[in-house]
Amino acid sequence: MNRWFTSGALLAYLLAVLAFVASDDTVFGNRSVFASGDDGSSRAYAYLIEQIETASGPRSVDTLHRRIAPGEIAADTVILRIGTGPERLEEEVAEAVRDNPPDEDGKTYDSETEDAEAGAAQAEDAQAEDVAVDNAESEVTELALSGDQHVESLLTPREARWLAGGGRLVWLLTESVPPPLITGIAVDDQLDAVMPGWSADLAPPVERILERPRTLIGHSLVLLGGETLIGRRPYGEGELIFIASGEMFANQHLDHPGHLALLTRLTAGRPVLFDETRHGQASSVGLAYLLRHAGLGPAALLGALVAWLAFWRAGRRLGPPDADPEDTRSEAVDMVDSLAQLYGRTLSPGHAIERWYAALVDATARRTGASGDALQHKVDQLTSGMPPPPDAVSTVSVSTAAAKRMLHTINDAFRRLDDERQSRGRRSVD
Repeated sequence: MNRWFTSGALLAYLLAVLAFVASDDTVFGNRSVFASGDDGSSRAYAYLIEQIETASGPRSVDTLHRRIAPGEIAADTVILRIGTGPERLEEEVAEAVRDNPPDEDGKTYDSETEDAEAGAAQAEDAQAEDVAVDNAESEVTELALSGDQHVESLLTPREARWLAGGGRLVWLLTESVPPPLITGIAVDDQLDAVMPGWSADLAPPVERILERPRTLIGHSLVLLGGETLIGRRPYGEGELIFIASGEMFANQHLDHPGHLALLTRLTAGRPVLFDETRHGQASSVGLAYLLRHAGLGPAALLGALVAWLAFWRAGRRLGPPDADPEDTRSEAVDMVDSLAQLYGRTLSPGHAIERWYAALVDATARRTGASGDALQHKVDQLTSGMPPPPDAVSTVSVSTAAAKRMLHTINDAFRRLDDERQSRGRRSVD
């Protein structure tokens, strides 16, 4: 029974696990470091790991599966963020709005932008409506927010604090662009390195450029067609680097020597984290993290210490040991065992069966009031016709097997006799 129960429980557990795995639609994105396809970043991840031991390589390479928080990530870490996941973006925008209170007019950045869009849409004709809205939004954005405010609107407050402490966030833009950034397509493919130490030996697969807002893009490092391909925006002690054509680090385009050199230039001598929260690989925080950030870490340690002391105290005796409890068992069991041993030594199996059969006859006479032939007929019914022992076996010698069969028959007769008495009692009550 226990074996079947354990096997059934194990089978049910395995089926539940298979059902959970089959229903889990969480997969990594096509630009994740776990994606080995053309658009994946597995080769960039493997290349940086190989470069750890070299002089120009990073100190360490790992993946980031939780939201950035100061104190948990080294201040000089380089985080490579590829693309923008829509679900992640909505969460960050919501947090940024909560932490960005309205100004004196009761308007936030979003409300001003909406007003500007509405005014521009009314002023322009229907044919140029989309272009007018984009231009109005860009102008309002440039005037309404400073460069630091642009960074804070793009990042979560914790990301902004980490970045200001000396971090480097390299944002590799792909087909999804986080607002308020506005990108465009270069008018030509002329590449120029503006700042010393940066190379224009690149082959961007998508001729995407950064257009607006200029206060967020900062100063240009590499130009494509006269517009920013790579921009750098200082923020506190750290910096935010935008690469308009992030596809350069994809598996199918990483073979270009200039792309490898750029990747090395961005990560040399610093720990590197690939942000996998954008590709369906975000993990929830654990209990230790929640306790520590809620200020309950010392309380949890104190509780664990108290529990250990209580467990230790319960295993230690104080004073002399207690006296052994008195044996309160009934002597009836011991008496029955003693009688059985006595009968076993003094009576043969045949004599024992004869005496037990006589006890059955006596009990039947007392309970039924029968005698003579009626009594013998009743005993034969109870014993299913078993002959009395003097007529069936020798009272001097009988085999153990035959004695056991007769013993079981007489015991069954006693049980039938008790059942008849109980049934008569129930009928009298009814």
